[in-house]
Amino acid sequence: MIDFDKSYCDKHKSKYQWRKSYEGKYLQFYNSTIWRKQSKLFLTQNQLCVECQKNGIIRKADLVDHIIPLKVDWSKRLDWSNWQPLCQDCHNAKTRSEQYANKPHKK
Repeated sequence: MIDFDKSYCDKHKSKYQWRKSYEGKYLQFYNSTIWRKQSKLFLTQNQLCVECQKNGIIRKADLVDHIIPLKVDWSKRLDWSNWQPLCQDCHNAKTRSEQYANKPHKK
């Protein structure tokens, strides 16, 4: 338990601060005006989910996904050739598989 005016206990505060500083530039980018405008424009020109289309399904794309994630290559953040339109379900599945691939596995 922690005091009502705190978000984290002293034990976990440093982990939160590290994550905030590490992921801060990514959050700042996704909230930037240029990303919002460019991704909106991209979706007006690419309206269907590419993963669904591979399976013969026609579904509206909800968001722009970085094929090569920003954490792998920051320089490709505004490169349209590194973007793909995905529906929320396909994006969630891709994100889960990327996170799973990056975690060490116990044998």
